[in-house]
Amino acid sequence: MRHYVDREWAAHLADVMVRRAGWHYYERAPERRVEEVATWMARVAGWSEARRADEIAAYRAEVELAEVAKVERIDLNVLEHPVRGENSRTR
Repeated sequence: MRHYVDREWAAHLADVMVRRAGWHYYERAPERRVEEVATWMARVAGWSEARRADEIAAYRAEVELAEVAKVERIDLNVLEHPVRGENSRTR
């Protein structure tokens, strides 16, 4: 953890979970790991308990937003062309 904070400038829990260590992607159940990683990071970075709780909430919000974005992707091939009134499936 010290490496991520000192050498890779990780300032937030999501920096470590998502962008540095990749635990969000490679752990089977990253949500179970969040509390532990937040505790490690709090010790190294000198966070208060309130900051630790805020970082956990921010990480969860970031992950939720990313999941929503994945689900709400639009298949551009089925959208109607605004001028021609056709889409790739009707051509």
